[in-house]
Amino acid sequence: PVGIVWAGGSGFGNFLYVIDSETFRGDVIRIDQSGKKINFTALSGDAPSPISLDKTGNYGGLLYFGSTGDDCIYRINNIVKESTFSSFPYSRDGGGPASIAFDITGNYGGLMYIATSYGSKNADVSGLFAIDAKGKEKRFTKDLVQAYCIAFAPNCAFSEFMYVIGKSEFGGTNKLWRIDPSGNAAVFASSCNEIIFDRYGSLYVSEFSSSDNKITISRIQNNNF
Repeated sequence: PVGIVWAGGSGFGNFLYVIDSETFRGDVIRIDQSGKKINFTALSGDAPSPISLDKTGNYGGLLYFGSTGDDCIYRINNIVKESTFSSFPYSRDGGGPASIAFDITGNYGGLMYIATSYGSKNADVSGLFAIDAKGKEKRFTKDLVQAYCIAFAPNCAFSEFMYVIGKSEFGGTNKLWRIDPSGNAAVFASSCNEIIFDRYGSLYVSEFSSSDNKITISRIQNNNF
């Protein structure tokens, strides 16, 4: 599994949707609350990875996934019809999309945001971008040259900001950044790999240690920031 999203309350029903990926192919698996799974659809994009559900309504309430092999963004409706949403980042050699997130706060235009992590040779499509409902991209912040994971704080606990894992310079280290609605980035925490908020406003952060091959998950509660 390389991507997972909960679709409860949407037109996709109370299910988990998981991308089960092999080299240059992938399927979306639907899992019910008892753990029973069915094959929802086979994906045509090469090396599919991130998956996200539009809960803003601005993008049709559909499932969206990124393809890191042919580097574009696809969408799936609830009758399992797949189509290309955006050609961004235009079939570059690896690097994205690494993460897809929708602005559930309304503070960031209710837009879709894409994280990409190309090298300096593809700096024009590397970083954090907003994608409008027509599939057209625009760089959101100039402070990050690479981005890997995006999460929006769901309530006032973290001031409803956008939080992004990324780098401010090529060859630098990953850090957790808080991005304000104007696109200004400020360091929030040290290096981490993945982030997610729960519905109560706590932030969960994963860190991987290559020395002992161990993953640590930490919780930052809303009264500890």
